[in-house]
Order: sequence, then structure tokens, then C-alpha cells
Amino acid sequence: MASYSVRLRPYTFYARLPRGVTNVELVKVLVQRFRKNELSGVQDFSGGRFEVVFKTKQAVERFLTDPVVEVREEKFRFEYRGSRSKVVRVFQYPLEEPYEELRKILSQYGQVHKMQRETIPGFADFVSGTRRIRNDMVRPVPNLIKVLDRYVARFEYDGVVHQCVRCGGTGHYAAACTTPKCSRCDQYGHETCEAPCALCQGDHARSQCRVKSFAAAVAGTKPASAEATEIEGQEGTSSAVSEPVVAVAASDEAGSNADDAERKEETSSKNVRATDKKKKRRRKESFSIYIYKVLKQVHPDTGVSSNAMSFMNSFVNDIFERIAAESSRLAHYNKRSTITNREIQTAVRLLLPGELAKHAVSEGTKAVTKYTSSK
Repeated sequence: MASYSVRLRPYTFYARLPRGVTNVELVKVLVQRFRKNELSGVQDFSGGRFEVVFKTKQAVERFLTDPVVEVREEKFRFEYRGSRSKVVRVFQYPLEEPYEELRKILSQYGQVHKMQRETIPGFADFVSGTRRIRNDMVRPVPNLIKVLDRYVARFEYDGVVHQCVRCGGTGHYAAACTTPKCSRCDQYGHETCEAPCALCQGDHARSQCRVKSFAAAVAGTKPASAEATEIEGQEGTSSAVSEPVVAVAASDEAGSNADDAERKEETSSKNVRATDKKKKRRRKESFSIYIYKVLKQVHPDTGVSSNAMSFMNSFVNDIFERIAAESSRLAHYNKRSTITNREIQTAVRLLLPGELAKHAVSEGTKAVTKYTSSK
């Protein structure tokens, strides 16, 4: 890309029209302004992209004075491809940020001219955040550029070479990216390297770093071995030196054991939460099956769509919680230590409409019994 130069096509114009517009419609408009010996042809690149090619320089100059064409009661401006000047559209750049950073970046690829913001269609007073910048390009602007050290802006223009948002390469998109990522430096293009830790500069991968935060790395916390070495090197009696060494070793061992216990406890709690989520998901799936059976009993000739099942899943837990709560209240009223089928059937009849309750008692009893036993 370093040797790239913008190709000049002095007889060609380009524009993007609405999808569905045909070259027949465009030719009908152009022949009203130009003679047959002035117009060479109209090429359709699909997706509303068109190129118009003229035969004479006189026709090109006439079209340059007014490059606007009205198609389907809308006006569209054609871009001249005989000039190095290109309109660069900038996406994903913060709305509140000024133009200075963009001007500084694009100046590296050519002279920057007009800069403006696009407005929301139908609301001329509100901008959309997309910038339009005219640039006399001498070398191509990359598709993705990091700006302000924290944003990745996307630059689009006619002839841009698209990059993968994952690895920054060309010729593919992120969904099909197979570029390896280094397990040590987190950079793309290789699987491993010998780079130091990005946080503490130690001889290990960033994922294996024991330093909890960047603040701890800046503070320069030293390992126990370094502290012991410093104590042994101090002047004084052997008894005065040996006691601090033992104390440091003991405190380091206690701290290490505490860290290990904390990590084990955190891992255990994560596993418990993951198991609870799986159980809830399985219960929710089984409840939806019971609800489906009940509906088929009440209305056997009526089908249930997938959207309807998804909607039922959103409140099915609430239904069974209410039935279980009512069953528990009835069991307490009857002075029973456990909930029986009788309480569940009564709760179903109390909470559900008559016809639905009549058909739902059998399946509802099974479902609520399973629900209450799993809680």
C-alpha cells in the first residue's frame, strides 16, 4: 500500500443512488442533457453504485459545472474520478470531539479541504456524528485508525481497502479471521513470543501476572525473596538478622496461603453461580413444555408459534412461584409440614381461570411439584 497512487479517470463520474434504481432510469435522465456522441455509457455496480463515462472533454466540463442528477424526485451529486480529491466519510468518531485530530491524521495522506458534519434526514438541525472531509489523496487512508489513543475510527471512501476489525489485516472480515493471537503479548500475527509482562515487566505472560492492578505495579511492590536478600545484606549481628528473615518468610507464607484460599473461595462461588444458572435454565425449559401441553389440552386445534413460546417463557416462572406460594399457604393452614397434591390442585384452581384450571390440574400438579422440590 505504500506505493499506491490514486488512479485518475478523466472521463468518469461516480455516484451512489438508491437501491433498485436501474441504468435505464439514469440514462433517460442523462440523454436529456447530453447528445449520443457525448455519452459513452452507464455502468451498474449493483447496490445503487453507478459510473457514468463520457466521450469528450467538453461533455465532462459541462457536467462538472452541474454534477447533480435528479432520479425518482431526489437529487444526487456525482463525484469526478479525474481528480485526486476524494470525499472521506468518518464513522465511530465521538460527536463532541473537534476536527483538529482528524485534520492532523488526514494531512499525512494529502491536503485537507472542506470538512463538515452530516445531518439526520428530515432534521437539519441535528447532526448524525458522521464527518465528511474532502482530501487530495496522495496515498490511501487506512480503513481503521486509532484516534485520541482510545477510539478506533472508520474511514470510508471510494476505493478504500477494508481491514479486519480484529487483527487489522486485509482480505477478510472479523467473522472469518483466523490470524493467531499471542498468548504472551496479546498481539495478532504470532502465537507466542518472549516479550515481558505489559503490567510489571516480569518474565511471564500478562495473564499469569500476580500483580492485581497497575497501581500495584507502579508502587514497585517487591517479592519476599528480594526483601530477604536486602535484610541479609544489612550490617549487624547474626541474631538481629535471622529473626526478621524468619518473620518475613512466615508472613510471606501466610499471605500466600490467604491468597490461595481467597482464589479457591472465588472459584467455588463462580462454580456455584454457574450451576444455579444451569438449573434455572433447565427448570424454565421444563416449565415451558408443561405450559405447552396445557395449551394443547385446552385448544388442541391451535398451534403455538416459537415467538409465543418465548413470550410465555418470560413469565412462566412467576406463574409457578405464585402457585407454589399459594400451595405453601394452604399447607400451613392445614397444619401440614409438606405440600401435597391436594394443596397444589386447590392453588391451581384458585389462581387460574376455570376452564384452564380444569385441564391444567394434572400437568400443573406435576410441574409445581417438580418446581417446589427443586427450590
